Amino acid sequence: MGADGPNSPVRKYARIESYGWAYDTRAIVATLFHAPRPEGLQKPNTTAYQRFLPTGPIAFLPLSPTASSLVWSTKPPLASALSTPPNNGGGATTSPSPGADPEILKLMINAAFRLPEISVRYLHDLILESHSSENKLRASQLAEEIKWRERSHGIDQNSAFSCFSSTEGIPPVDAEALPPLVTGIQAGTPASFPLRMSHADTYVGDDTRTVLIGDAAHTIHPLAGQGLNMGLADAEALADTIASAVAVGSDIGTPYSSH
Repeated sequence: MGADGPNSPVRKYARIESYGWAYDTRAIVATLFHAPRPEGLQKPNTTAYQRFLPTGPIAFLPLSPTASSLVWSTKPPLASALSTPPNNGGGATTSPSPGADPEILKLMINAAFRLPEISVRYLHDLILESHSSENKLRASQLAEEIKWRERSHGIDQNSAFSCFSSTEGIPPVDAEALPPLVTGIQAGTPASFPLRMSHADTYVGDDTRTVLIGDAAHTIHPLAGQGLNMGLADAEALADTIASAVAVGSDIGTPYSSH
């Protein structure tokens, strides 16, 4: 059974071809730290948040009371400026890249969920300009820019829509409208990888007693966790098929019993 990812060696062994195309998009991923939601004042950290930006959706996915996962789909130049670049093999690497400051990434994540779109666009341009310049933008400069933009948009500093509101005490009334403020990023986790659509010509090898599921069979944009859900559905369908084959005494490795 090939459940070994989009570059599946099992698929290659079974001589199954696949087709697809790139989305001209990269996903920035990282593990984020934040304060716990106050017990009795807010619901626990079990809600996923997503905002659709002009460059692509950004998703905040809960892991624990004080940690969440980031999946930010954006254009390749911005992904390169904000995260660790991929290695030569096309996968993600965790070695540092020039200009990839986790403090800047933290500020940009908070801003991406809170600032109006016009200011998010401006900050993207600012990051891209800095990335290609010898005079790199410092995190303190970016923080001051975000504060100025909050004032210009009339954002209350005590509101959940402020990137600098306090994480202590009684939360603002609109706190659950947004994910918790990111306070740090786990070292070694920021990375980016290209997003592609791909689909195997068949899920079953004709003469290799092989079946493909998950990303080995098909990849899709990670929007709304569609790839994970499809992979779980694959596993369920395969388990049902194997059970049915066993029930009638069929060889589970034959193409006929696997279809």
